[in-house]
Amino acid sequence: MMIEVNYMDITKYEVLLKVVDRGGLSQSAEDLGYTRSALSKMIASMEKEIGFPLVKRTRKGIVLNKEGERVVPLIRELLKVNTILEEEYLMIRGMSQGKLRIGSFPTMAYLLMPDILKGFNEIHPGIQIEVVEEHSLHQLETWLKQGIIDVALFSRESYHEFDWIPFMEEPYVALIPKACTLAEKEVISVEEMFDHKLILFKTQEGYDQDMMKFQEITAGTKEADYNTNSIYLVQKMVAYDNCVSIIPLSVAEDTAKWFPVEFRKLNTEVKRTIGFAVKHKENVSLTLREFLRYVKKARQMYIGK
Repeated sequence: MMIEVNYMDITKYEVLLKVVDRGGLSQSAEDLGYTRSALSKMIASMEKEIGFPLVKRTRKGIVLNKEGERVVPLIRELLKVNTILEEEYLMIRGMSQGKLRIGSFPTMAYLLMPDILKGFNEIHPGIQIEVVEEHSLHQLETWLKQGIIDVALFSRESYHEFDWIPFMEEPYVALIPKACTLAEKEVISVEEMFDHKLILFKTQEGYDQDMMKFQEITAGTKEADYNTNSIYLVQKMVAYDNCVSIIPLSVAEDTAKWFPVEFRKLNTEVKRTIGFAVKHKENVSLTLREFLRYVKKARQMYIGK
């Protein structure tokens, strides 16, 4: 019997590998954006087409049976070859088509995305890109898991299980008015910041892990006077209402270009890692793969500035 391989077969093979690698339907369905029932039907349909089952259900989840262990390595090789072939097609077409949806915090989109998009568009002018801004990290995570966005630009947290392409690492600094007495110091203590009229970032879910570190330094005895998820409010409150803030260095540098403020090092170094997250690097579209390649190149240029 000759088995023809078409696009639907490739999709079924990808689903099979995902379920086997994940060990079950629930997480695989969440990763791929399908229902459990849809994945189950796809695997059953594939097994019917080839004439024998490939997986079995155990207490530990879904695993390969004897036949599956025999053919799955070949399926993996088939998918690799298919990827190479599609990439060759894409190179011949000059990346003339494709769509990409990127989710990002507003400040990161404002500070980082213009140069990245400009450089990527010069190489691949036919790729359509949509940037979706969102203040909620939880929402960005959910969209990424559900496949609503292809890639997300945000600060990496310890609990993240996404595949990660780092872009930059930066410290938090003290943002202060030029007329503030703290401007006389080269290094400012976190405790001193809480002694002044302090405004901090706080998302819909509460303080992020970096902000919590600053709260811990004061042993929870002091609170910020204001909390906001708006960089614009921080800029104006520090510049014109004698407030101080603790913000990432890149945000402070940009703010100092436009407002009468200064920034100083803090006595305790807390850093954030900014990067692009995807569900799984080995299972992305060709358009996204090209974008991630460009991000890695752009990172080297950014670090070299």
